Amino acid sequence: MAKSAMFIGWHRPIPGRETVCFHIFKDFFSYLTKQQEAGKIDSFEPVILAPHGGDLGGFVMVRGDKAAIQTIRDTEEWRKFEIEGNMNVLGLGIVEAMVGIEFQARMTRFEAEAAHV
Repeated sequence: MAKSAMFIGWHRPIPGRETVCFHIFKDFFSYLTKQQEAGKIDSFEPVILAPHGGDLGGFVMVRGDKAAIQTIRDTEEWRKFEIEGNMNVLGLGIVEAMVGIEFQARMTRFEAEAAHV
């Protein structure tokens, strides 16, 4: 079970950069596939959302060990994707997420704190 995760969300391509974004996403998903095959992440799941009037068009949930995810984020290859994404995609956000054991620990802590309110 993954102990940690990373949420990568976006709104939409900058108008006129749709083709560039398609290639960035294709390369990024290939990169994540290689990271998974190498055992550096447990899994990843890309999602595109149906139109809903909001500013989240899609996301990728990357699951794995917290330290391993951070190690990937510290590479030049990752930084290249991050910079390309920021230059071509509106609303790009990369956020640490708690799943599995970390989620359970947060909920236990939340329950303890809520008892004081």
